[in-house]
Amino acid sequence: NSESSRRWLEHGASLIVSAKFLFESLVADRLQDNERQRVLELGKLRGAMTLLGAGLECVLKARAVYDGTISTDIRTGASKLDRLWSSHNLRDMAASLSLAFTEDELLLLERASHGVRWLGRYPDPKTSAELEKAVSIDAQKLKSADFEAALHVHYVVQQSLPF
Repeated sequence: NSESSRRWLEHGASLIVSAKFLFESLVADRLQDNERQRVLELGKLRGAMTLLGAGLECVLKARAVYDGTISTDIRTGASKLDRLWSSHNLRDMAASLSLAFTEDELLLLERASHGVRWLGRYPDPKTSAELEKAVSIDAQKLKSADFEAALHVHYVVQQSLPF
């Protein structure tokens, strides 16, 4: 479990760092106001949110693998995940670990879940109910402080592991 857990933690950290670089590139490139630039910015924002969410999910799963809550072997792809751990609901996953996350970190996990579920795969939102939720998420756009919160989530999980 330790080796597999360590790999999940490392992979999650690398995705979070990738998301941060992509987001910083988005902020640096906001110079033009045309359709091509808008599509580029949207792609970078969605890419950053998707990577951030995937990274945070890996970090949370690292702890669950270590605890034996889920079993997975990254080398073979064999896994046993219950409904919670295959739902991409990062806030609920974090709550099940009984670790001390701040309310801001829990809100980030909730927002990042959206990126993992939809932004990397489909035009989003698809229904009026999803549109309302997306509007509230868009009102809380990704910001630099989110990456500090994500890295703190990683730190909290890492500190809970014995390696």
